[in-house]
Amino acid sequence: MRHTPFSNKYFVLALIPLAVILIAIGLFLTIAYEHFRSNAVVTTGWIKKAYVYEDWDSERYNHCDVIVAYKVGDKEYHLYISKYEKGRKVRRGIYEGRSIEVMYDKEHPAESRTTETPYNKSMCLIGAGVISLLLSFILHRRNQRYDKIIRNGIILDATVTAVTDAYSDNKNIFSYVIDKLFSHGMSPGVNYGKGGKLICEWCNPVNGQVHKFSSLAMDNAIRAYVGKSIKVYVDPNDYSKYYVDVDSVINQPFK
Repeated sequence: MRHTPFSNKYFVLALIPLAVILIAIGLFLTIAYEHFRSNAVVTTGWIKKAYVYEDWDSERYNHCDVIVAYKVGDKEYHLYISKYEKGRKVRRGIYEGRSIEVMYDKEHPAESRTTETPYNKSMCLIGAGVISLLLSFILHRRNQRYDKIIRNGIILDATVTAVTDAYSDNKNIFSYVIDKLFSHGMSPGVNYGKGGKLICEWCNPVNGQVHKFSSLAMDNAIRAYVGKSIKVYVDPNDYSKYYVDVDSVINQPFK
């Protein structure tokens, strides 16, 4: 896989339809809930049965499902709520007979929903969609910036001087996102926990000034590259805008 910003193009293109789908589903759920609530009757039900699922090895998967009973006239109806409570103490405040507010359709009393945290799912979906759109825009702009540097910049023959870790926390997936947004990005082929960056230097023969550059994160940033030459595309007006072509050093044979 070519370690250039263009390897992210498919990732960026995939984010856009994903964002549209997430936002559409979130809006649909919100509108559906509002429509249901406008024709619903609110009543007080009670927990008839609680099912607690506890994972003793991991607090993340602890949750509690409940069956809520409510009456319309002389008839009793039931509403099943999945993951009514999640977290470390799923048994806290969960007991049979506990009151829970419920709303039901006037024409079809068996159709009911809880009034608690009604917009959580839809807001999460809409938020994820908006974040995906912003991420796609940021990555697209970054790719355009690299594209411009590669097409219009000058090429420097730098030397690899060191190999550093790609992330401060190699096991943290969020470091991958941070690297994409605020650094030079990384190839989608990165092997988490083994990624690194090439540090290279170029000395200006005119004034002797040394410029340092760092590559994209890569999964084969081994120390055998130290001392080898590498191409760096640089904006001639601003050396802080650059792109390190790691393929130019990867393709060199080892001695």
